[in-house]
Amino acid sequence: MKVTIDGQAVPGVRWGSTYIPVVPGEHVVTAVQGGPGKIPARAVVPVVAGQVTQIYFRAPLFGRGPRKLCIGTLGPVAPTVEDIRRERRYRLYLLSFTMPMMVVMTLLSIYLLYHA
Repeated sequence: MKVTIDGQAVPGVRWGSTYIPVVPGEHVVTAVQGGPGKIPARAVVPVVAGQVTQIYFRAPLFGRGPRKLCIGTLGPVAPTVEDIRRERRYRLYLLSFTMPMMVVMTLLSIYLLYHA
């Protein structure tokens, strides 16, 4: 996972809690999971002097596909168990639709290849 604060890469970030000291004020935080070409999640985070500000990153549903499914979320509220369950159901729903369509498209391509 890669994290930047105000455009500067933050080294040593890992899954779980990571303490990153910053000066008070608003900071633009981006987080992305994966390699080049991935779309980072972005949030403007206000930091108050003498306080700890927690933000949470949730990985995207898919690594590739429609843009809204390939961006993680970044914000002040941790995902709930229900949020995670809803995402899993949505992922299964998409897979249950896309897998048969991929099979149909493959079979159609093979048919057209040999019968055209």
